[in-house]
Amino acid sequence: MRAATHRVLRMTCGAMALSAALAGGGAQAEPADWPADTFAVLCYHEIRDDAKQRPDSYTLESAKLALQFAWLRGQGYHVITLDEVIAARRDHKPLPSTAIVLSFDDGLESVYSRAFPLLRAFHYPAVVGLVGSWLEEPEQGSTHEAPRYGDTTLSRADFLKAGEIGEMQHSGLIEFASHTFALHEGIVANPQGNLEPAAVARAYDPSGASYEDEAHYAGRVRTDLAQNSDNIAALTGTRPRLVIWPYGEHNHTTDRISAELGMPYGMSLNLGLNTPEVPLARMRRVLITNDFTTADLARVLHEPMRRLPIRAVQVDPGLLVDADPKREESNLSKLLDRIKSLGVNAVYLQAFADPGGTGRAAALYFPNRHLPMKADIFNRVAWQLHTRALVDVYAWLPLMSFDLPTADDAEAKGAIADIYADLSASAAFQGLLISGDAPDADLRKFSIDLAQQLRADRDYLLTARTLSAEAPREAHIDALQSFDYVAVIVAPQGEHNGRKSNHWLKDFVGNVATLPRGLEKTVFELPVVDGAALAAEISALRHAGARNIGYFPDDVMRLRPAVDAVRPVLSLRSFPGDY
Repeated sequence: MRAATHRVLRMTCGAMALSAALAGGGAQAEPADWPADTFAVLCYHEIRDDAKQRPDSYTLESAKLALQFAWLRGQGYHVITLDEVIAARRDHKPLPSTAIVLSFDDGLESVYSRAFPLLRAFHYPAVVGLVGSWLEEPEQGSTHEAPRYGDTTLSRADFLKAGEIGEMQHSGLIEFASHTFALHEGIVANPQGNLEPAAVARAYDPSGASYEDEAHYAGRVRTDLAQNSDNIAALTGTRPRLVIWPYGEHNHTTDRISAELGMPYGMSLNLGLNTPEVPLARMRRVLITNDFTTADLARVLHEPMRRLPIRAVQVDPGLLVDADPKREESNLSKLLDRIKSLGVNAVYLQAFADPGGTGRAAALYFPNRHLPMKADIFNRVAWQLHTRALVDVYAWLPLMSFDLPTADDAEAKGAIADIYADLSASAAFQGLLISGDAPDADLRKFSIDLAQQLRADRDYLLTARTLSAEAPREAHIDALQSFDYVAVIVAPQGEHNGRKSNHWLKDFVGNVATLPRGLEKTVFELPVVDGAALAAEISALRHAGARNIGYFPDDVMRLRPAVDAVRPVLSLRSFPGDY
């Protein structure tokens, strides 16, 4: 169980972003034309002369590492130190063009025996992240098990020794960073037993059916980071100033604590270049896998990041809830199979219970401070959808429509901000969808504030607002400027038995196309009546030029709409040209 979960954690946190960036292929590009003072960070793990010695997605052969180093030099890239990055931001000393930082995670012995000789030969500096608990001989009765690395259990001999660390430190090429003491693992994060990244998940206690509170969570993180900082100082004589977050996962609490402990710099696994606007507490990295070629490296360093068109479905996880846990798991399995079959890449996952269909949140699907919890299921479904069905999950909450025991507007907004914060603390998700009208400037600002509040907790959270098709043009423009996406609800009205006519849809898409980035950022959301009618409208939208398309609701229990009817016109796999 732990081996499989460790593999899922490592694969999920970074690898899917990499595969998306490499989709579509392409020839090797000319040297990059980056903005001034931009740099990239490459992330390596295990280095072996023969990958068969430790078959793992992140084991790179020594010959491939040497080839990549030679390619970087031949293409005119400049491998720089963290000092140079900091000086560029703090002292405005310009970076060389096409600057690269090299990083090696996990503190494996092969970094010394195989990577370090190449670094010396090329005179390339690098950052090496150390996991403190992996550098210690396990004591009898220790709570820390032998580390799992993919499908393998490693021993102390697989990690750097004190003498090797000292030699690397004295070379002047290596800076050691904290990779945490014992947060490079999954912890139980919900009643269903999902193991999620320990640095960001709130631990769930099955015996008391409770989650750790913010104070205990922050204390756990602080103790861990402080212990690893002390260990690295003892080994190297220098306290680390950089944290490389396990699985790339961190939030505003971890960032605050690490800065207070003298480590204001951090690295994630979010793909992309580090332009001057990217905080040094959240440096992006390119995750290098065992099949990575120099052509792949050229693409991720040269080609601009492209977002795939959105293909979204809306799901109410309350449909899966059952008094029998086995039936509930069976329902979840059916949903995962269905989402995979549909070929969508986004799920708008309802985080609130609305039994009356009024659009108001009477209860929630996650622990919170203000409303009843209908079922503790949101995090379970979101995690499984992202890690098993490989889709981005957008947590869907209303803006103001909560059944709160107060009529005071200020008190209601405070409670709603708490609810959004509780969602962020209790679940892993990649996007946020806020529904409900924002007719005045005050509510528009409140919706933006909520989105920013959650963005502070997770890197590059995608945000979206819903609008009706009848919303004023100005409201659509305002939402396009303030959010990553605008989900326009194309309500069932007009011709053809209450469905939108193809002519109307074509005109509507044409009007959206006249808005700034209108087609790029608008998701056309269609209500479901039957599969054939929905498929016809999706086709009409696509032919009219719509880029992002979704429908609501998806009913896994009644199999509506029929997958065979919708998949051919909705799945990106059916239309590779849409990429």
